[in-house]
Amino acid sequence: MEMDKVLAQKVVARLHREIPYNINVMNQQGTIIASGEPSRVGQSHPGAIEAIQGQKTNIIEQDQPDGTLRGFNMPIVVQNEVIGVVGITGAPEKLTYIAPLVKVTTELLTEQALADQVLSRAKRRLERFLFDWLAIQDPAALTPDFVQEANALGVNIDEQYQAMVIKTPHLLPETVEVGSYKLRITPDELLILTRQAEVLAHWHQNAKEVQAAVGISQPQKLVSEALKQAREVIKYNQGTNQKLLYYTAEVNYAYRLLSADIVVDEYVEKFRVLAQTDSGQVLITTFQKYFRNNGNIVETAHQLHIHRNTLNYRLGQIKDKLGLDPKRYDELVILYTAFLNYELQ
Repeated sequence: MEMDKVLAQKVVARLHREIPYNINVMNQQGTIIASGEPSRVGQSHPGAIEAIQGQKTNIIEQDQPDGTLRGFNMPIVVQNEVIGVVGITGAPEKLTYIAPLVKVTTELLTEQALADQVLSRAKRRLERFLFDWLAIQDPAALTPDFVQEANALGVNIDEQYQAMVIKTPHLLPETVEVGSYKLRITPDELLILTRQAEVLAHWHQNAKEVQAAVGISQPQKLVSEALKQAREVIKYNQGTNQKLLYYTAEVNYAYRLLSADIVVDEYVEKFRVLAQTDSGQVLITTFQKYFRNNGNIVETAHQLHIHRNTLNYRLGQIKDKLGLDPKRYDELVILYTAFLNYELQ
């Protein structure tokens, strides 16, 4: 363990705000690596070397011919190890009470900074692992090294996880429960991986407070598939004005249709044309309701607050304008596939 230049400069800056004396920080070799007098950085400090060799405070009563100035040079001890020296320049009789405070403050600041560095490194290590985990598309790709890293990090990769994607650039609370993982996967996508329903409920509440779009997958052994499902929920909601939270059979069916080899370009264009007029948008809304109610005339008319005859008239208009009959199941599926392509792609 050794004091680095960046940390040393932070210590000097912090102490200079409180103490009207020059502060130097030296490394284990006695070289000045931070100072209130920047011109001294890089110089060897004999007083610091003596403090390191003697493992105790070195008090210099008078300025020395070699350029060493009077003052206190005190070992910086962290975890029972001398990692450097902090020096305060001035008449020793004026520094008797200040010097111990400088030493203690330096050690406390250093301990905290080093602890933060350890946490930061651990956080980056976990983030790298999570990104690697999300990249795996096949369980057979789990290498012994990957499994060993999971064990070292305490990540149970044998369980099923649900993915929650929160689509927001806003900062949300940093903490996440043990056994759950939080990762910002894009500038506006936050991912939560968890096996706990209460974690999903907690983060859903956080998301609602910033009015963020949310999608939650079904439990999956392959976290890449869980992420895919959660993203598809958000995309499906945005394209169809739905407010689904979880990946359901409806979302699954929609994306299976999109991935099927059904040629619908002609009808996608007709949906675009239809959407350009108010009356056309009414027909599109009618079609959506009709499909989601599995072609049930009574329920669809009820939800649209219209008479059944009006609904039948609209369905006839859809047939005339799109060229397929929504009352025929095979043509209804083609129309819905076209609608999904229009809305989602």
